[in-house]
Amino acid sequence: TLAEFCNREGVRLVLPFANNYSLAGKPLLYSATTSNTTIQQDAAKLIVEKYPDRNYVILNTNNADARGQQFIEAIRNELSRQGVAMRAWNIEGDELAIESALNQFRTNCIIPDNTSIKTLNVLFAHLNNFCAEHPDYKISIQGYPEWQTYTSTQLLDFYKYDTYIYSPYYRNPLLPATVHFEQTFSSNFHHPQGATFPRYGMMGFDMGYYFLHGLWFMGSRFETEQQAQQYIPVQHVFRFIQDEPGNGYANHGFQLIHYMPEQSIEQIRTR
Repeated sequence: TLAEFCNREGVRLVLPFANNYSLAGKPLLYSATTSNTTIQQDAAKLIVEKYPDRNYVILNTNNADARGQQFIEAIRNELSRQGVAMRAWNIEGDELAIESALNQFRTNCIIPDNTSIKTLNVLFAHLNNFCAEHPDYKISIQGYPEWQTYTSTQLLDFYKYDTYIYSPYYRNPLLPATVHFEQTFSSNFHHPQGATFPRYGMMGFDMGYYFLHGLWFMGSRFETEQQAQQYIPVQHVFRFIQDEPGNGYANHGFQLIHYMPEQSIEQIRTR
């Protein structure tokens, strides 16, 4: 009902949590939640374009989940357009199986077929043993949004194995902007943000700033010029695209969170 009213009256409507809501015929409707399919396809395209010379290896766990299967299929499709095949390594294989899947002369990008912390623990144990015997192999790991919740136990291994995580949101604890935001939040509301993934205070701030600043700066040109905004978000990336003329706008924003071996974090954002 609200969407129909806004459409009729020419009012923009932003839906923070509605990634399955139809955008058909509602050109002023914005869906801020990135769908899993959209983010996986966009992330796979960016990863393969940015790192085309890597040896991409599927880690088969015999316990694949939907997110893992879909993301690997998206990577596979991007590689097939270049005539490149993925290799595979079964997590129960021995050292010879690992060596057969990896390439000694290229960076090996390993992608598990599920998102679980159990898989990560087994993977890191295998890599620790393998790399101790074969230190000349270059390893990088590509993972999932859920991995952000594992940093309390996995952070050092994320750094060690040059780990990337795709995600529509990321709270970087190392940035001064994050510290400033959280101090201001606590001061204004007399309570710290809840320790959730994502932080909803940051999500609301990023969303509000994106639209309020954009409308103030661009006015009626907002729909056509919104990508020109230079705002650096504190957590959420917004990149709204009208997939079909006459329809609403879906958020395609995401970032690659790169845990670098020198123990710093790089955020590769889409614009």
